[in-house]
Amino acid sequence: MNCNRATSLISAYLDSELGGRDMLALQRHLDDCRDCQAELESIRTLRQELSSLREPAVPVGFELRLREAVYAAQPAKTATVRARTFLLTAACAAVVTLAVQQSMPRSPSQPVYLQNDIDTDQARLAASDPLSGAGPSLVSSPTYGP
Repeated sequence: MNCNRATSLISAYLDSELGGRDMLALQRHLDDCRDCQAELESIRTLRQELSSLREPAVPVGFELRLREAVYAAQPAKTATVRARTFLLTAACAAVVTLAVQQSMPRSPSQPVYLQNDIDTDQARLAASDPLSGAGPSLVSSPTYGP
């Protein structure tokens, strides 16, 4: 184990978070390396000093002022984020709609078979005599397809 690796493991070692192999390798390295031993002792001392510190007294009303300051700063940011999100969503919806429309096959206003039936019926009506009722019958086998 080298010193860089050993130094990166010292905090985990002090917190008893190392697995067996890493712990044994670090202990062997510490037995032979005075620089890493000094680093271990420095971190151990710093932890002891930090744990002996008392929490600072918080002024009366500090929490309320802090909450008010956070709340006051938040609405402007939230409105901007909401506006951007709305515009981005609208743009994405427009792109998706256009893509779907472009990918759909185009169809004539009326299907071909329906247009053929209409043309046939109109021709029959035009050839018949409306006063006598004589002329071709409108009832016949339908024509389907182009």
